[in-house]
Amino acid sequence: MLRSTSPSRLAQPEVLDDLLLYRLGRLVGTSGTMVIRLCEGGFGITRREWRAIASLGRSTGAVRPSQLSEHIGLDRARTSRAITSMVAKGLVRRESAPADRREALLSLTPQGQALYDRLMPTVRALNRELLSVLGPEEIEGLDSMLARQQAQAGAMAGWAELPKADRRRGGRAPHPLGGYAWAGTRLKALRGTAVADGCAGASRSHGFPCSYSGMQTWPTGCAQRGHHDAGHPVDGASTRPLAFSRKDLR
Repeated sequence: MLRSTSPSRLAQPEVLDDLLLYRLGRLVGTSGTMVIRLCEGGFGITRREWRAIASLGRSTGAVRPSQLSEHIGLDRARTSRAITSMVAKGLVRRESAPADRREALLSLTPQGQALYDRLMPTVRALNRELLSVLGPEEIEGLDSMLARQQAQAGAMAGWAELPKADRRRGGRAPHPLGGYAWAGTRLKALRGTAVADGCAGASRSHGFPCSYSGMQTWPTGCAQRGHHDAGHPVDGASTRPLAFSRKDLR
């Protein structure tokens, strides 16, 4: 397995195993499999349904679907499908709000509450066992760090300007040749407005970098913008690391 030798590999990731999200994903994938098997094999519910039941189980009253969606971290479409399935299984009660018949209110049925009361202690035990390799101070620090990381992730998601795939047509958004970069506090697509030294196309948008590998190839004296737009290196090209300024971002 490839691994960098830097002591601060989280702060300066070099390979896949250094990336925070990859490492968290592996942790969730390994430990979460036990919960999934417990839910599906032992109780006949999916992981998403368990999230919803666990959320409703701690609620003091009925909640709206939008509140449930936000708390369990699922979009409204997936939350709606989970609700429909749990209602069909007799685990969740869906009623109209007295003030607005169009508004739904959700709560656990006695059967759903019984499932929560049986499953939650086992999930808590798994959680304690996972944390057993850490000391009390480490657990306290981890709790604080996770809260700050969650807040930072939420803020970044609000800043990012990323394309969405049109899944109704079964397609995905095309990958921008320029890639993406942070501009101040916002993640934006690079539009390829940087120009090469001595190029006759410097007065207009110059196209995209000629490589996807983190390097860009610019002709040293190119007068043909089409070479860049086509994404191919040309004779006499010079290669340098990607470097962008605010003018490179739209």
